[in-house]
Amino acid sequence: MFTKGWQHFWINEVAQLEDGSFVVPVLLIERNNELEADVFEVTQNQDGRWKLNTEDLKSMKASEFSCSYDDIVDEFGNLTWMNNSLVPEMPNPMRKLMVSPWADDVSGNQSKQYNKHMNMYTGNGCLPGRLLQQEFHVHYISSSPHASSAEQFAAFCDHVKSTETNPVKAYNAATKRKCQFILRVPGLPADNPQ
Repeated sequence: MFTKGWQHFWINEVAQLEDGSFVVPVLLIERNNELEADVFEVTQNQDGRWKLNTEDLKSMKASEFSCSYDDIVDEFGNLTWMNNSLVPEMPNPMRKLMVSPWADDVSGNQSKQYNKHMNMYTGNGCLPGRLLQQEFHVHYISSSPHASSAEQFAAFCDHVKSTETNPVKAYNAATKRKCQFILRVPGLPADNPQ
């Protein structure tokens, strides 16, 4: 997923380009310091049905995208496809949620007695930085006076991997539909989640 202004463009969902044509992005990649998308073209027939052309993969700049799937459905209604078996489910029910875990040592308590323990937290990596700094977007994962941060990260990593086969089920208040998501952890070097 990438954003352009207030628009959200998702992989495997129809999008409209600035020139009026339609595409389904299948891959987002940064090339020459610019976000690009590998896409399949989509056409609308005179009978109103849509066709996905999966034979020719094209590459284009993400800045060329103008209308998201939701905007297209608002304008054309539910999309009827000619080659239904090749078309991914839209809206894409599976989302990937980036989480940014970190650990911190807490070495004191109210009595000022040394009582070292490791805490582990995470934040939603899909939020803009200005929201990540707000306390209620930081989520506690674990704490232990005995387990090191590496041991706690290993347990968290097992949980993240389990979402590949058993996605987290949730409710999307914006679409009023059930959805699922898989957790992803970006491997970024840092000692601070900001």
